[in-house]
Amino acid sequence: MDKNRTNGFVLVLVIMALMLVSVIMFVLSSGSSTMMFQTNTAYLTACQRNLTASGLAWARGNAKGQEADAPEQPVTLDVNDLGIREASLTVALNSSEDQRPQVRIATSVSRSARTLSNEVVYDVALR
Repeated sequence: MDKNRTNGFVLVLVIMALMLVSVIMFVLSSGSSTMMFQTNTAYLTACQRNLTASGLAWARGNAKGQEADAPEQPVTLDVNDLGIREASLTVALNSSEDQRPQVRIATSVSRSARTLSNEVVYDVALR
């Protein structure tokens, strides 16, 4: 009879150990999904900053030859060389009221199910 009581104790001990492991795995998996979300957000923000910087560099190089009275149509730039998979960059040059060139940069970056889009107008400083 003592042998049966020992086997039952071991069974209860194994079940409790499995429950403890499952609770720990649940806590760690929720933490890892939060870290994945934050990692994706940081990646998308960094890609968006790189696209904006590329658009501003392109605009500074092309704003010198632009006529003040004729705003240009938006130009979609090829971003394949930047290594960003699902991204688009559109740049439009135009002049403001005080004849300073401005650039409108529209960016869109996607990763998994998330997409960040942004459109900002900058003054272009000609050198």
